[in-house]
Amino acid sequence: MSSEQKPLSNNMAGIEFVACLEVINEFLHKNWKHSQIHRHLKQEGKITMSYGAFCYHMRRLSMDKHRPGEAPPAAPAKPVRTPPVPPVRPSQPKIIKPSSDTLQDPRTVDPSTLF
Repeated sequence: MSSEQKPLSNNMAGIEFVACLEVINEFLHKNWKHSQIHRHLKQEGKITMSYGAFCYHMRRLSMDKHRPGEAPPAAPAKPVRTPPVPPVRPSQPKIIKPSSDTLQDPRTVDPSTLF
């Protein structure tokens, strides 16, 4: 960019974009990339905006697919996922009582009989 030329404001870039909208749509139907469209329009002298401003207006174009006065199309609903239910636990700890009043000596107990 030369020192004499100032960058376009976003409003002026939008005006250039709208003026070239038919040509841009024609190139989009031919599956041209955004960089190719910008380069071609800039070489022809139809636009003077930067590539960043061009991409900004291209994003705006792709987001506004509905007609003026209509509500934008509704987004598809996402499936509702219910959270997993935790297992029910007793409110109090389980008290284990020995079968007899006397306790066995742990050194003499056979482990296979415990469970």
